[in-house]
Amino acid sequence: MYPNRLPRRLTTMVAATLLVAAALLAPGSGAYAAGPVNIIAKHSGMCAAVSGGSILNGAAIVQRVCVSSISELWNLVYLGMGHYAIQSANSGKCMDAGAGSTVVVQRTCTWSGPQSWLIGREPNTDQNTWWTFRPDSIDCLQVEQSAIYEGAAYRSDWCPTVVQPNDIFRIPAGSAPPR
Repeated sequence: MYPNRLPRRLTTMVAATLLVAAALLAPGSGAYAAGPVNIIAKHSGMCAAVSGGSILNGAAIVQRVCVSSISELWNLVYLGMGHYAIQSANSGKCMDAGAGSTVVVQRTCTWSGPQSWLIGREPNTDQNTWWTFRPDSIDCLQVEQSAIYEGAAYRSDWCPTVVQPNDIFRIPAGSAPPR
């Protein structure tokens, strides 16, 4: 009767399904939280911030006293499988762990590699408050040498078997990554 309609409808349905799937699975499709969040070091109570409020590639991530500045606000952009890009609300650039033991900086977002952070709840704590951030299987985000002063650099470095307080960060309640 109408032999050409079925293939055309099927093609249209498949194309629409693929477009919806691509939109849902696209990296950087949006932050899961209602808005930007602070990332606060457990050992110092200070916020992760882009040094000097810079918007340039390569600017270091440091700790500083939390003052509600836009340079210390971050969007956690879900990439899938528990991984997030940590994107500056000020510059739109992402925390980048580089290769190996290195100072963490901001770079144009690539949504992968050293910008893909596995965020995990820290056991034996208020599990919706304290988190570890891992760019790979052996390293974690940490404040250099457990420093408690402003301006101390954030690093990606080896995680000990027992995670230390400078390896643990708080995301304010209500803003924590989904379980």
